[in-house]
Amino acid sequence: MDKNKWNLEQIMPINDLHNYLKKTSDEIKMLKSEILSLSPEIDSKLFTKVINHFESVLDKIYILNARVSLNIEVDLKNQNLRYLESLNTNLVKEFEEVSRTLFLWIKGKEDINNKKLDLHNAKRLFDAIKDKSYFFKRERELAKYSLSSNEEALIFNKDLYGINTVLELRTLIENKQEYSVEIDGKREIFKTIAELSKFFESPKRQNRINSYNSLYEQIEKNETEYSSIYQSVVKDFNYSAKLRGFKSPISVMNISNDVSDEIVVNLFKACDNHIPLFHKYFSIKSDYLKIKDFSRYDLYAPVNHESKREISIEEAKEYILELYKDLDTEFYDKAKTLIDGQFIDYFPRENKKSGGFCAGITPTNKPFILLNYTGSSRDFVTMAHEIGHGIHFVFSGTQSILNYNAPLILAETGSTLGEHMAFDFLIKNTKSKEEKIGLLFNKISDIYASIIRQIYFEKFEIEAHEKIPSGISLDEINSIYLTNLKTQFGKSVSVPEIFKREWMYIPHIFHTPFYCYSYPFGQLLGISLYRLIKDNKKENLPKIKKILSAGSSEKPERLLKSIGIDISDPYFWDEGFVYIKSLIEDLQKELKS
Repeated sequence: MDKNKWNLEQIMPINDLHNYLKKTSDEIKMLKSEILSLSPEIDSKLFTKVINHFESVLDKIYILNARVSLNIEVDLKNQNLRYLESLNTNLVKEFEEVSRTLFLWIKGKEDINNKKLDLHNAKRLFDAIKDKSYFFKRERELAKYSLSSNEEALIFNKDLYGINTVLELRTLIENKQEYSVEIDGKREIFKTIAELSKFFESPKRQNRINSYNSLYEQIEKNETEYSSIYQSVVKDFNYSAKLRGFKSPISVMNISNDVSDEIVVNLFKACDNHIPLFHKYFSIKSDYLKIKDFSRYDLYAPVNHESKREISIEEAKEYILELYKDLDTEFYDKAKTLIDGQFIDYFPRENKKSGGFCAGITPTNKPFILLNYTGSSRDFVTMAHEIGHGIHFVFSGTQSILNYNAPLILAETGSTLGEHMAFDFLIKNTKSKEEKIGLLFNKISDIYASIIRQIYFEKFEIEAHEKIPSGISLDEINSIYLTNLKTQFGKSVSVPEIFKREWMYIPHIFHTPFYCYSYPFGQLLGISLYRLIKDNKKENLPKIKKILSAGSSEKPERLLKSIGIDISDPYFWDEGFVYIKSLIEDLQKELKS
């Protein structure tokens, strides 16, 4: 088996899937009987036994879903996998009915045997499961956003067979697109965005222009479909949010992240306050490249050829393991397990999803990482980023499955640590002043992309979610996006009109509305945490491990405060921008020396 592809048989053999489905279905029926016997006066040990059984079934559901869905990510057109996915969907529906009964009772919203769970007994039962007590108490607090059992069933089925199918259609449309583009005077055909996107960073401006134009020409051909899908997503999301009583669409994500609206507003304000830093950076880059009409086409232009030297995949593995060995034995062991154990799919290929991600499965299963590695220094940093995610999942494997996944705002902690370590490694091993300059340019560009770019995705989403439910045309949506782009760049970068369609290929905007602010949140928090390690590794590394091991077992604000970080302080975010400013100053010094 190819060591540079993941081995999903480690999750479970695909040939065992039908038997596993049957056994899990039988367990769901047993669980249903146990749940229907619950009463407010139940002995806490019996309640704990029911919850443990629930977790065991949930574990099996996640394993089944991961086994099929991850296979689809690298074989998008495989119809047999789609069939297996439909079988999983039926099982999820069966499980949801049982789960809904349990959690509406836990929340005090519905009866079991004509009895609701009162506050006194809820506290008694939740306190008996100390490692999960925060989870259950929070479920009780969020009861006000829950509907009746029949209404919840309608929404679940609507999502499962409605909007999820619409989102799958978007993925299929994107993966059918092919990109014909002239590179260095020669016509080439690319079947994936991952293959095409490396030319967004070409040292030759015409290659950058041609590759971007090729992308948006293909998107334009399907723009009616993209627009219809997005408007359906937004209307569906807003209808559910309003029905549940959320204050605003973005509040849905804030509450999911267990963070206050005020903290998120402060994050947005801090990014707005410091955006001139990036205007200054773009002006520096424009001067360095001697491009008078510096435009969106040039945003990721390399500053020299040497900074684009390729790093082979074997070198990348070796370097990343060295980084973690220098950091800490525990981090190193976890990274080595992922790299050596065929948990990473490295290279782009036909019918494989573009981009990169790390998928956690269950506490007892290792995560799987998808990359589209082409050998650039940016790909190397991305690899370190995703392996950081993987290490985070392994750390949180000490939690129960209910607390396994960290809130999105903390989910970038391990990845950002890996990213900064990879950058420092590249800087330390530069072979020339020119290469160091190139790395600094790339680093600041990447920070821009994870902070300001993401904040402006959110600004677009906020406006789109406000206007689409009342009726809006495709041209108006494009106009909203283009206006936000121009505001984002000010006078430092001109924006060709073709970029008005950029929003159509940003998957998070479709699949997980308001996800994107987790990136600036994580990046700025990650900078603060990394600086703690740099200042005093011995004292502060245990604090990082505490965050990585916590999953969602504690409120993020309280967890961070326990290690000396106060995200409720509106000035907290400024610390990250101090570091960014220092990078820009380092760049200016190198350019002048």
